[in-house]
Amino acid sequence: PTCFRSAFLRPKQRFYRQVRDAGLLGIGYFLGGILPYIDLINEIGVDGVLIEESKKTFRLDPITIRQRLDPAVVLFGNVDSYLLLTGPESAIRDAVARQAEAQAYGPFVHANGSPICPGTPPAHLEAFLEATRSY
Repeated sequence: PTCFRSAFLRPKQRFYRQVRDAGLLGIGYFLGGILPYIDLINEIGVDGVLIEESKKTFRLDPITIRQRLDPAVVLFGNVDSYLLLTGPESAIRDAVARQAEAQAYGPFVHANGSPICPGTPPAHLEAFLEATRSY
């Protein structure tokens, strides 16, 4: 975080300010274990934050992240795309329900955490969409 602050904070603030000045919304895709960087992300001035799936040595819980993000910043969820590939549909619905709890802490958009895997059954995507629509 110290290195990020000294090297990247001002340029990123300037970038997102220019994006907004152009009439657009600035949405950042942040990779890896971002919890130590949440305060910096709040300072950047983004309008939305996309997070990847929990992998490697980090866990990205949308509820925890949503609680710490600025209330004006929209958080995009990170339902595991491998779960969408493999199912079952009940587990997909459970993952959506769990992430829906983030809505209690600020703006939240249901999303997957990485691109949809080739061969993902349409029924699994339908289960995801139907579950998200229920919230």
